Amino acid sequence: MTLTPQNKVKIVLVDDELIVRHQLKIILKGINADLIFFASAQEALNYLLENNDVAMLVTDWLMPDMDGPELITKVRALAQHKYLYIMLLTNLREKESLVLGIEVGADDFLHKPIVPEEIFAKISAGIRLQALKNELKERNERLSEALTHIKEDLQAAAQLNATILPKDSLAVDSIKMSVLHEPCEYVGGDLYGYKKITNDSFAFFQIDVAGHGIPSALLSFSLGHELSKAQLFSDTIIECDLVGIKPQVLNVERAVTAINKNSFHISSDMYFTMTYGVLNVETGLLKYCQAGHPPLILFSDETGEAETHGEGGFPVGIMIDADYEEQELYMQKNDRLFVFSDGIPEAENQQGEFFGEVRLCRLIEEGKELTIKDLLNRIYQQVLDWSEDKKLGDDITIIGFQWTG
Repeated sequence: MTLTPQNKVKIVLVDDELIVRHQLKIILKGINADLIFFASAQEALNYLLENNDVAMLVTDWLMPDMDGPELITKVRALAQHKYLYIMLLTNLREKESLVLGIEVGADDFLHKPIVPEEIFAKISAGIRLQALKNELKERNERLSEALTHIKEDLQAAAQLNATILPKDSLAVDSIKMSVLHEPCEYVGGDLYGYKKITNDSFAFFQIDVAGHGIPSALLSFSLGHELSKAQLFSDTIIECDLVGIKPQVLNVERAVTAINKNSFHISSDMYFTMTYGVLNVETGLLKYCQAGHPPLILFSDETGEAETHGEGGFPVGIMIDADYEEQELYMQKNDRLFVFSDGIPEAENQQGEFFGEVRLCRLIEEGKELTIKDLLNRIYQQVLDWSEDKKLGDDITIIGFQWTG
């Protein structure tokens, strides 16, 4: 009988009886392996301490200086860089003895008196198993290396994606503003932007691409580029009746309509929700348009109550001729407005319950003395606590601003 493994392995065999060692040498001569014999368990242990390239250990159970289970226990405690396949050679067949051998770390048993065919077959099988384990280990190492490269690429993508987002805090004229943006993975599909478009008008938008992860992030990045190129913060929604007359912001829904038409040039199989709004910083009048996005929340400084506004609308990117409606609300001095993605109200706890808009309104009311930034951080922490150990399943973005009148 001969066996030629793809890679030659090293096998350590330990037995205090010379005749047994001689028998094993004859039986295994057809195996393409380096056979290292020891009469002492301690000598074998010393060898294993200095050589970590051994693939298999075959040891007798009963030996004078150290028995097989004790040797196995000490070998398993070694900081080996790979798994060592161990076989116990014994004439003990009681259930308790076999259980003890397994408990200390034996992978298989060889029985005395020696049966050559059994010895050869089991050691051959052990060599094949060890080869498979080593192959699996190498594949896992390559996979781990590939995953490391992917994570590095995703981190780079996240940094690039962050470059298209404006800073997360702003104080201009009568507006104090802050944004919290937390992708559920390295890169996310949420997008936001804001800009002062006339002396008295402040525009903002928030977009939530369906799904999350790399596909959503790629579409989000493309949208950010298209929004910038199309100048949707200006030409699309600003109209002037006469040259020299103060520009008037009209028909805010035109911005969403333009984005909807442009989206079909970017992707034909993905859609997104959004809210687009323009606040008159002199009067407090907010004109806004929703496209399948969650409602806005308006916190009244006078009453201390937070209420939802908006009727939802139709998502962008599904129908090229979809109609969108402009809605209005008035902000009073020191009122606060919040625009958020569905990652907040749809966050689930262990029982499958949603965080919900009502709970979000209560947090906004309770945080009326906090700065906008601190309030957004508290909301995010409450969402994390609500989800407990469960991973958030969607990106979280929330824009909050206060109109100081």
